Amino acid sequence: MIAVVLLAGAVVLGTAAITLPTVVRSISLRDGTQAIGAAGAGMAQAQAQLSAATACPAAGTTTLSGALTSSPNVSAYAVQMVTTTTSAPAGCTILVTSTGTVTKGAKVVRRALRSTLTLTAGTTPAATAAYVFYGRNLTSQIPRLNVTGSSAVVAIESTTNQTYSLNCNGGASTAGLWIAGGGLRFDGPSCQVTGDVWITGDMTAQNGGTIGGNLTSSGGSMNIGQNSNQAITVGGNIRAASSVTWAPGCTAANRCYANQSGLPAPTISAPVVFGMAAAQLQGWTDAGYGSAVAVPCTGSADDRGTWVKNYLNAGTAKVLLTTTCDINFQNAGTLAFTRDAVLLTSSNITATSLSFTSSAAHTFYLIGTGASSTFTFNGTVNSASLLTSFIQAPIVNFSGTVNLFGQLYITGSSAQNINSLDLTYRSVPLYGSVGGPVATAAAATWTLEREVAAP
Repeated sequence: MIAVVLLAGAVVLGTAAITLPTVVRSISLRDGTQAIGAAGAGMAQAQAQLSAATACPAAGTTTLSGALTSSPNVSAYAVQMVTTTTSAPAGCTILVTSTGTVTKGAKVVRRALRSTLTLTAGTTPAATAAYVFYGRNLTSQIPRLNVTGSSAVVAIESTTNQTYSLNCNGGASTAGLWIAGGGLRFDGPSCQVTGDVWITGDMTAQNGGTIGGNLTSSGGSMNIGQNSNQAITVGGNIRAASSVTWAPGCTAANRCYANQSGLPAPTISAPVVFGMAAAQLQGWTDAGYGSAVAVPCTGSADDRGTWVKNYLNAGTAKVLLTTTCDINFQNAGTLAFTRDAVLLTSSNITATSLSFTSSAAHTFYLIGTGASSTFTFNGTVNSASLLTSFIQAPIVNFSGTVNLFGQLYITGSSAQNINSLDLTYRSVPLYGSVGGPVATAAAATWTLEREVAAP
């Protein structure tokens, strides 16, 4: 019994009747509560780590542990995470068991919590390439360039202030033409740009031609026709940092502005940079191209070309191919596509009179990831309209006519003239870029925590 004694208005509780077992049970309850709290802390750490994951961990067991600053006893947690991969949907399940431990001298109290995480793999958002044709420090002139597409802009960057000639024999057209760090020469009356021309250097034209939009030189002069027979037709405004010579006359046209200061230089988006590190390859895998398949480096470059040719039409599933060895499509003749495909190479590719065929809509990425990867196409390159191609390398050489549907990027320099280039613009999503988009966090679904027997 508990005696209550009243002394001068104070209440005094006598404790003579509180037994020792009652105190022990109270301490045991407190230690168990502290242990379950430690287990909860471990579970919270695991949940934060796994929910932020962009991909499933490798199948197997991983652990997580930590000590807690707590009183009156020392407590800690140990987490075991057992991962099992799943294919439908792509992801994994992770069984998470967190054990909290309270140590008091020789006495150890353990309590455990368990939860299951279903993790659906995150994906890598696609980057984009802005132009139908991009060239950097080209050593050739601009080819006879026929471009189809209302937003098909041709972009060229020069660090040497080179003037590029648009060779229009047989006709040439593009929706827009931007040259950063260089100038432009129209070389024929059939030269046509339906949109804007935006350059840094000088502009010359003595044989006519047509620009449907605005013509701007942010740092040069314009000699675009001293008489009506030589002058180009400009649909928009003409602006130059220096003088303008144009047969219709700046005053009469009332849309010609010479000696303008503060004109902006062309702004050209940098090309997407690709690599073959695991993180970059994962971007293609996330997009459904599967795990990377290495092209065997055995045999000759011709053998590797034949191997790739056979692989491209050996199934319908998307495929990601990688190689560090030269490939020669000399004997391939035709690449027939039955699947979407990516071919990443840190080396070189050579081809002669190559054709791309496809009986259904497919996409082909041919990308040189090496600092000096060179693609050399001798003879013609023709593509079926059902195949969309994205070709990018530091050096790309064409000695014959080219007919492609998609985009062409030359990110270093071109060592030969491109005689004739017919491009139909199709923008494609780009994955696996260096410094590109980061994979989205995986979708995580947790079951309710429940207490289980401590291991």
